[in-house]
Amino acid sequence: MSEARDLLIQPLFTFEGDNITCLVPFDAPDGRKVIAFGSAEGVWVLYKDDVESTKHILKSKNVTQVAVHEDHGLFYVLADKSLHAYNIRALLPSASSEPVPYDVSRTRHANFVNYFSVGVQEGKPLVAYGKARESGSTLHILEPLPDRGSSSWFRIYMEYYIPIETHGFDFLKTKSAVVQGTEQYQSVNLENLDTKPIPSKEDLERAVNESLREDSRPIGAFGAGDEFLLCYTRYGLYVDQKSDITRPNPLVEWGSGVDSAALFGSYILLFGSQSIQIRDLQTGELLQDIKGEDIRGSDIRCLWNGRVARAGIGGDDHAIGVMKVDGNRHIFELVPLQAEAEV
Repeated sequence: MSEARDLLIQPLFTFEGDNITCLVPFDAPDGRKVIAFGSAEGVWVLYKDDVESTKHILKSKNVTQVAVHEDHGLFYVLADKSLHAYNIRALLPSASSEPVPYDVSRTRHANFVNYFSVGVQEGKPLVAYGKARESGSTLHILEPLPDRGSSSWFRIYMEYYIPIETHGFDFLKTKSAVVQGTEQYQSVNLENLDTKPIPSKEDLERAVNESLREDSRPIGAFGAGDEFLLCYTRYGLYVDQKSDITRPNPLVEWGSGVDSAALFGSYILLFGSQSIQIRDLQTGELLQDIKGEDIRGSDIRCLWNGRVARAGIGGDDHAIGVMKVDGNRHIFELVPLQAEAEV
């Protein structure tokens, strides 16, 4: 039996406030595990081994994303469509001083930001953010400076326009990236800024019927050996390193709509409002289906998909989600049975 059949939901903490919109785990400089999460009323942090340490560290409104460049000491917050960066030490539960933000717009107009993403390429930490433009999007990529003074924390790495509406961006391990459009993925060569759809429109139409395509959108691309698994809300599609479809049967239908995807070692986790599917990353085979009714939860969502800035498109061996139970938000992580037994 595959170990994926033994994934369990392990509770982390309960939050009685507003709906949690985003979350990121990271290690404090002293090695302690920290969790930061955002909502409409700001950002909270806590030590993973001490729920009582929970602290409302930022009063920013309408927080939609948080992320870290852990190895470079930076914490990012997207709130009210403005992107800010903080010294990560100032956001620890034990911090005594008020955190001071650096407005990323000092470097390049980081207001009216739709989304952002962090990553590392060729040893360089990078942060990318997208802004809507008429009939397209402008993507800005910045590099944090090693010596961050009060005047500037970042330098412009590159900027470019892409003629589609976008809502996500993932750095790859090579000098390339994957952009999530409203209907399709685009690959971007970060050396010459060439872009192309993944897969081609013709290949997509041949592999996926129209009724399946029209109600689906991209939710995440994940490395699967020498291929990529492109996840959409209703199906998954395998492409090779050149973005071509080469498998005889590249399509995997989820059977029910999902909202987000997460990487868990050699498995892909698919979160829907009422269930979590665990599938083999290489084959798409369904190994486990955790139903909300079996865990007394509803409104199930993925908050952290296993991606870490220092690992590019790779992932960690756990994912973190939230579900509603008796009116409260219960934050949990998925762990193997043997790991749960050791806790």
